[in-house]
Amino acid sequence: MKLVFLRPIVWNDFKRQLYNVTLPLVARLLGLRAEFPNVHNVADLGTTLSGKCLYFTWHTADPRRNVWNITLAPFDGYIELDSLGYADYSSLARDERVFKMSQMVSLKAANKFFDTFVRHYISANRSKYRQPDSSSSIYTPRSVFVPLQVPIDQVARTVFVKTYRIPCLVYEALRGTGYSLVVKQHPKDNCDLFGDTPAPTSLPHWWLRESGNPYDGFEELKCLIREKKVGVSSDSIHPLIQQSDAVVTANSGVGMEALFHLKPVYVAGRPIYHWIANVLRRETDFLRLRQPFAASRSKEDIVRFVYYLFHNYYVDCSRIECLKKRIHAIVRITSDGSTHGGDRGRFSISCIKGQCRNRAYGPQTANSAISQK
Repeated sequence: MKLVFLRPIVWNDFKRQLYNVTLPLVARLLGLRAEFPNVHNVADLGTTLSGKCLYFTWHTADPRRNVWNITLAPFDGYIELDSLGYADYSSLARDERVFKMSQMVSLKAANKFFDTFVRHYISANRSKYRQPDSSSSIYTPRSVFVPLQVPIDQVARTVFVKTYRIPCLVYEALRGTGYSLVVKQHPKDNCDLFGDTPAPTSLPHWWLRESGNPYDGFEELKCLIREKKVGVSSDSIHPLIQQSDAVVTANSGVGMEALFHLKPVYVAGRPIYHWIANVLRRETDFLRLRQPFAASRSKEDIVRFVYYLFHNYYVDCSRIECLKKRIHAIVRITSDGSTHGGDRGRFSISCIKGQCRNRAYGPQTANSAISQK
């Protein structure tokens, strides 16, 4: 079988290392041919898909059996390899059976990993984007944190409530409760939240009309900030999360990091971690924030899910052997067709009446995956 890696549109140092060094090395170690055509989408290849090729696309959603999707994980140095797509389009976000599988891992192993990994992750101030080393804000003891997102992003098309609208609804829900609201603008968001520049009026060609106005709530949020009803911080997300009572987002990876801190998380979308978060599907659902904040799942459920993600889903690209095993498993499962036939939730896990077998998401065996409380 030949591996065909379609290239990202936007490049950075991590992607250059991955595509120019790591992936070619993995292909050689597997004894497989690899091609890197200078196109982004499978449709741009100009040919029909070959059954003798395994295609890897970057940051796309394609459910075909021999197409797998690569994207950055919400954590620096990690990628996702998924049979359906990235983020909200992924098998992990769309098929509850994957979540149920995560709850079968050993709680002892999950607790050990969670305590060690999370402690190092937070103390090293790690995140998907570089975080400032020092904190300058004065925090209030009762606050809710809303990490804003880039309004024009492919995953923003799937959210229930747009990113600028969320803090406006949170502010209204918190009025009279004694809680304050703190937001942080996304480092890739170029919109002017503090000046007089209005929201852009043009939208990219791929933005669907039915997805609504991505800048909904922009002017209202600017007014709240200008009147100092909403606090704005540029600090690292970790102290912002730690000193908050809850975190509310659409589908940001920061929500997952908030779960590292074991904070109640509310999402207005369907990120991969929505199984262990409180989901706000309608604007009226934000009134739930008037009630005492609470996690939607127990700590045990959360640590099991995090353990499963890092052992069966995310791949640390600094560990060549892990990436080699993952791609080898994907090649094998694609070659023998051992997926849930025709199932769009093709997450490549066999789960038959209590017998669980992870074939494409990492080195874990069935015996080590089953909980031994």
